[in-house]
Formats: sequence, C-alpha cells, structure tokens
Amino acid sequence: IFIGGSPTTAMPPPHKDEQFLLLYGSQTGQAHAIAEDLHHDSVVEELKGKLMCLDQLKEDSLVKEKIVIIVCSTTGDGDPPDNAAKFIRGLRKKSLAKDFLKNLQFTVLGLGNTNYANFNTTAKYIDSRLLELGATHFFEPAWADDAVGLDLVVEPWREGLWPRLKEVLLGLPPAVPVLQIPVLGVDGAPDIASLTVPPLPEPLITCVVAQPGKPLPSVKDVPAKVNCQLGRLTGFRCLTANDAVRRTLQVELDISGTNLAFEAGDAICISCPNTPEEVDEILELLGCIDIADTPMVIKSLAGSKRSVPDHLLHTTTLRGALTLYCDIRALPEKKWLRLMAEYATSEEEKQRLLYLSSRQGNEAFTSEVRQNCLNLTDLLRLNPSVKMPFARVLEIVPPLLPRFYSICTSPLAMPTRVQIAHNIIPNGLPETALKELPGLCTNWMDFLCSRIRLANNVVEQRNVWVRVPPHQPEAISTNLGAMSLSMPARPQSPRARAHAWVVGPAPAKVEAPKPVRSTPKAANVGLTVESLLVPSGSPSSLAAPTVGGLSVGAPPSPRFERRPNGTPNGNPQSSLAPSTPAPPPAATPTVTPRQPHPPDPYNILIPVQRRAVNIFRVPSEPTVPVIMVGPGTGVSPFVGFLQHRRAMRAALPAVKFGEMWLFFGNRSRDKDFLFENEFNEYIKDGTLTRLLTAFSRDVDSKARYVQDCMKLYGPELARLMKDQRGVFFMCGNATQMAVSVDNSWLEILQDTGMTAEEAFALKQKWYETKRYYKDVWG
Repeated sequence: IFIGGSPTTAMPPPHKDEQFLLLYGSQTGQAHAIAEDLHHDSVVEELKGKLMCLDQLKEDSLVKEKIVIIVCSTTGDGDPPDNAAKFIRGLRKKSLAKDFLKNLQFTVLGLGNTNYANFNTTAKYIDSRLLELGATHFFEPAWADDAVGLDLVVEPWREGLWPRLKEVLLGLPPAVPVLQIPVLGVDGAPDIASLTVPPLPEPLITCVVAQPGKPLPSVKDVPAKVNCQLGRLTGFRCLTANDAVRRTLQVELDISGTNLAFEAGDAICISCPNTPEEVDEILELLGCIDIADTPMVIKSLAGSKRSVPDHLLHTTTLRGALTLYCDIRALPEKKWLRLMAEYATSEEEKQRLLYLSSRQGNEAFTSEVRQNCLNLTDLLRLNPSVKMPFARVLEIVPPLLPRFYSICTSPLAMPTRVQIAHNIIPNGLPETALKELPGLCTNWMDFLCSRIRLANNVVEQRNVWVRVPPHQPEAISTNLGAMSLSMPARPQSPRARAHAWVVGPAPAKVEAPKPVRSTPKAANVGLTVESLLVPSGSPSSLAAPTVGGLSVGAPPSPRFERRPNGTPNGNPQSSLAPSTPAPPPAATPTVTPRQPHPPDPYNILIPVQRRAVNIFRVPSEPTVPVIMVGPGTGVSPFVGFLQHRRAMRAALPAVKFGEMWLFFGNRSRDKDFLFENEFNEYIKDGTLTRLLTAFSRDVDSKARYVQDCMKLYGPELARLMKDQRGVFFMCGNATQMAVSVDNSWLEILQDTGMTAEEAFALKQKWYETKRYYKDVWG
C-alpha cells in the first residue's frame, strides 16, 4: 500500500492560511486518542487544525470545508460508533447531489479488527460515500487492524500525512520518497541511531501528592459524562454441571435504586476493578507503593493545551487510578515502548525498547509483544531499570472500559431487576500467549457471588438460585459498607497469575490535607465509579466505602515478600515526577484508628450503566416471525425476548402472534444446556414455536453447531424470511460462529434456486432494512 501523491498527479491549488478539519468517530476511545495525537502533531508542524467529533459537525458544514481528515473506528457488527451515528445517517440521504462535496479534499484512517466479519466497514463507507458525492483524496486512506496491531499502519500513515498536507495547504513540493506500509523488520537489529522511532509523547499531566501542612490544589468539579449508578446483587445460580468444560453463572441485580430503564434485548455495562495483585505489582515496580494511598490530585501541566483525560478527572489516589480507571491489561502501543526507553537506565533495555518501538522492529513487536499479549506489568517486569513517573504511566494507559452483557429479562416480567448470564473465563488470552490471565469482570462477579454463597453456608447446585435476604432500599445509597481490598498471595504457577479480591476489616483512616472542590457532587446520578466510592465533597477521605466488596481508600500496609536474594519485592524509591516529590518517611500523615464495622456480605453494590445504543428489540408487530440464533451465553437476549413475548401473549389473547424459532448450541446437552427448563416451558405454553439444538461433543446430536442445524431446516427458514417477512437475530462469537451462520444463510437461499450473487444481495437487503440483526463479540 503506497502513501503519497503520484508524481504524475496534478497538484491542486494550495489553500494557504486555511485550516483543516480533523474529525473522529470513537467507541472505546482509540480513535479519539489518535485524533488528539494528530491534532498535537499539527501544532508542532505549525498547521491550523480544528478537532471535533463527527456528530458535532452541523449538517450543512461539511460542504463548506476544503480539507478534512477523518479517523473512525467500527463497532459491533460493522456499526458506526455512537458519536458518529448521526453523521452516517446524514451521509445516507439520497437527496444529496453527486457533486455535493466537489470542493472537498479528504483522507480517512479506519480502525478495525479482522477477527470480525465487517472489517473497517464504517470508515470504508465514509470513504466511498464522500467519493460518490464528488470529494477527492488528497492522501490515500489506510485501514488499521487491531488484530495485529494498529501501529503497523497508523504510524507510517501518520508520518506520511504531514508532508502531503503541507503540499496541499502551503504549496510545498512533493515529499520524496513515497512511504510504504508496512515496513517489516530486517535481519538483525540495526544501529540504534538509524532506527525510525515514534516521536516521544509530550508530558501532559502531573500528579500532586498530599504533604503534611500543605493543602492540595483546588480541583474544579467536572460532571461525569457517564450515567454510572449502583445495582445491588440479589442472587445467582450456576447454569452448568460441575464437570462442564466452562462454568456459566446467571446473576441478578436490583436496579430499583437507579433511574436506569432496560428493554428486552438491551445490554448492561458493568464497571469492574482491576485485581489488587496486579495493581500492587505495578506500584511496586514503579516504586510508588509507599504513597499509593496518599491523597493526590491530577492537573494539566502548565502550558499544556490538553486537559486531564476524562477517565482520570475524579481519581484521588495512585492506587485508585490503577484500580478503577486504567486498563492495565491493555495491549501496548509502540509509544509505550518509546516512552519507557526514555526512562531505562540499563543500556541493553533501552536499545531493546527502542528497537521494538521502531519501524524496523515491526516484526519483532508483533511476535514478541502483541502475540504474547504482554501488558504494562509484563513490560515493567521485563525491564526492571525503567522507573517512569507515575503521571507518564497514566498518560499512555487507556481507560478501563465497562464490560457489556446482554440482559436475559424483560421489564414486562421483571420491572426492577435485570439478569445476565456469563461464562467464568479461566484464561482470557489466546493460545499464542506465553501466560494465562483469567477474565477480569467474570471472575470478579464470581468472587462476589461466592460471598453470598459463603454467607448463606450453601453448596452450589446447578439451576438452584442462591438468594440474598431482603435489604432496605436506602442501603443502596447509604450503606457503602466497610470491606477493604488487600494484596493476595503471590501466584504459585509460573504461567497462571493468581488474583483475588480479599475481604477483610476496614482499614484505619488516614487524616490528610483535603483539596478544595468548587461544588459538591450530585447524588447517585451521572457519577463515575470512584465518585460513588468516595464520600461526597471529600476526595481525600479514606474511609473505605465499598462497591462490590472493594475499597480503594486506604488498604492495609502491603505485605512485602522476600525474594531469594533477601531483598523486598518493592522499590522504596518513588518514581513520581521531580516536581511532585514523595514526602519523607518521618513526615508521613498520622494514622488515627477507626472503629471497624462488621462486613455486610449481603449488601454488594455493582456500578452499572445502560449501553447507549441497543439494536436488539422484539419486533413491535406481533405477527412478524422471529428467528433467533444464540449458542452458549449468546442465547441470553433471547431469554428476554421470550419473557417479553409471553407477557404480550397474556395481555393480547385475541392476537395471533408470529412464530418464534430458537437455535441453541453448546458442548453437551447434559452438562451445559443453558435455560433448558425455561425453554421447555415456553414450548409448552406456545410462546416458542421451535427449539432446535446442536451439541458439538455429543455423538448423537443431529448437528454439531448451530449453523449446521440451520441448514437442516433451510426451506422452512427461507419461507419465514422470504414469504412472511420474518426478522432474524444472531448473538454470539464473531470470529467463528457469526461468519459460519452468514454463510449458512447464503447456502439456504441458493438451495431455493437463487444464484450466489442474488443470495448475497437479498441477505444484504435484509440487513439494510432492519430484518437481519447481529450482536457479536470477538
């Protein structure tokens, strides 16, 4: 893929003194972060650029622009990010003339993942649609792949962008030579001086830690952008047999104390903390463990044009930042390695980090870092001489995002509670990795459920609910408990990293200077996770309130473990920026004991929010047939669909409802047939028309997988979709199941006499007319 203008291409007239527009569409924050980096680059290059979100662009504004750069990701099954949906709808208007954007020159950087069927669909649609409307490329678009590493495409594209943009804006001669993407590694490491490395990330923030007798700087209270509230764990049950390959839990949350409203088919977002073991290890490796729980504030550096990242606005301690807000398990970007090299005191480590961050080290970066799924902890452990300032760590690590789970309930049946089903993931990493790492959120919720089980003194049984005794509703907002987080024992296995959320008595309260806030926080609406954990108006108070049995206030002193050489596994030297030195040991804040409260194992609160965009909905027209495909926990939304349809049938007995077909698959009928009893009841009362199953490990199963089962009933499925205008829903794994189900539909349609082209066109038409829905994940 070549980047840059062709020598034979006619040069457009320069747009001197004009600014360009930099637009982004981002779901998880990656596209936004890259767009911000590009905007910073433009300042360095002395170019005038304006940064804004795609949905902030007014409908008639694009036609007035001359130069536009668009960075956009693709989410779900080819869907646009939430903050780009309105822009996409505007582009789809058929009334737009073919020369509507004839004066526009643009380029697009797409962020996608080839593990999904629709790779970079949104960015490619924007690119093709702008061309249809008369716009032209001033720089070739690029499609980055997160499956192998975005940097492999982003960095070369980014380097080639600025010379070309200067040609267009300033009329400079073409840059030579033309860039090529990607440039892979060479045999043997080249001389360090010859490496092409990313630019050193500019410092943006500083962490100001409390010191005796000195008040912390005032903090402007910024309203949270996410409506995160507290649901109370009210019960759970195990849906699989004890000897099943994978254990599946169904968990129930009481949301009566929130203003959240869910519909059948919605997804709930759960915010979970990082494990104490991983957080403590990073703090030790950085030399910050001694001040991990000292109150602090995060401020922008003087002269910086960037503000404090949104996810760090409400953090109050170093431990809290890593526990609640930073995705410390994220796969590293090359800029991480470039920054770490700057702080490496070992020349060998410095050279290795620079090589891995360079263009010449692309192949080594992919094989050694990406394929092994190294994270921040691994990089710090492998490069012990690196002692980065804590603020610099916070600048590069992305935010810890909530996890999405389809609800398996309908408000018509359960108006104040939602239920989800999820597998307990023993290892969330691919086989290529040299380690194992248990799933974060699923194992956290399993730990919380174990508290209920132990408090009730019951043995877990398949399909038997373990319930929490009735609790006063006001406890959700007032009784934030007195449990604490402490460091668990070190892992025994060299491959598996142990983790636990250890419950113990509340720690002592540390009296420290309190920062001044301009306004108190709002109550229970629109709060971030830590603002729910910290008493209102007192970000420095370490009274250890609880969410999910965890406190990030002031855990007990860390237990140092002696290594074979007899030295502790922590470095007492602080790696904070020189401008914010750690207080000397003799002047640490005083500790005043606090009367511990007995832990309340029944008041377990979980931060939840509603996914902004939900595409799964039971058809509003009751006569429309519904076909559902949901192997494993992908069946969850369809349990809610069936609850909803049963309630509708009871409310409208005179209406003839359309057929409902469900295809379910798993490994074994005897061990992991999820919701079997419920489905049989739905068959008996007529809510569910057909229940078709496939069990891959059972030799007597008619079909191994749901896609095979579909083909056994091809003519009937074609009748429901083609003749009766049914609606199709699929939920589950994107990398294998979703592609296979799509291909099964093509085979089914071709068996009715259609050509391959006609079958593909019809399936695409179903998708465009909202009759073919997919909710899939990697």
